[in-house]
Amino acid sequence: MTAGQLFSECERELSALTAANTRAKSARLNGHITLADYEYTLEALALSSAVTFESFIRRLFISAVAGTSEIPHVKSRLKDVDEQQAEQILRGDQKYVDWFPYIRTMNRAYKLLQNGQPFSRLHFRIQANQALAELITVRNRIAHSGEEAEAKYIKSIAQDDRTFERPARWLAHIPSGRSISNFDRISDQLRRAARGLTEPKPDLELIFGEPESVSKGTFGPAGRYKCMTCVGDFAQMGADVLPGCQCLTSNAKWQIEKIYVR
Repeated sequence: MTAGQLFSECERELSALTAANTRAKSARLNGHITLADYEYTLEALALSSAVTFESFIRRLFISAVAGTSEIPHVKSRLKDVDEQQAEQILRGDQKYVDWFPYIRTMNRAYKLLQNGQPFSRLHFRIQANQALAELITVRNRIAHSGEEAEAKYIKSIAQDDRTFERPARWLAHIPSGRSISNFDRISDQLRRAARGLTEPKPDLELIFGEPESVSKGTFGPAGRYKCMTCVGDFAQMGADVLPGCQCLTSNAKWQIEKIYVR
């Protein structure tokens, strides 16, 4: 399938899950279902969101490696492979491929796709990567009863607040300063990520907001970077660790302005 087709399918499924949450929330507020019913529903919707997005990433990666994505400038380092062969190569002798944490997908992309495109588009995109990390942690907590999944959830998501010991309560929570719940925020970021990964020439700042500012020594894709101290530009011609700026400011940080397609 092409990237455009995969995006349409992913967006449709994620929007349907968001709408299902809205209906369940309304049913709860009107007394048609119990709080427990709503919490079970919300956790099921979170699991489905994770499955939907992970499937989207897997299929888009296979499409990019096989050269069927139809995204301009996305080029595979593997030649003359179809989608079935690409999937076999990715899996190797493993039963399945781990796509998350997302850094695993980006590292794989830098090896198999020129400049990691399109997956390197999420490099330094704070809100999208945070939402992905939160969703996977919540998914693992819901799906697994082990101590490791519970401990990671309590520490990184609930932040030791026992009010959110159950994932559904954190998902339904509307944090101070925000107008939507954590579930709706994550759903929005997933749709933005799917769009940013599949558009031919996406405006990444419009989709994701301002990228993270990073220090020298941080690994980054080929692209044009701006020093946040002297506002000087630096062109990195290949995916590599970022050098210090010529302004010699010890704590100078870089912000990516454009990811190269080559």
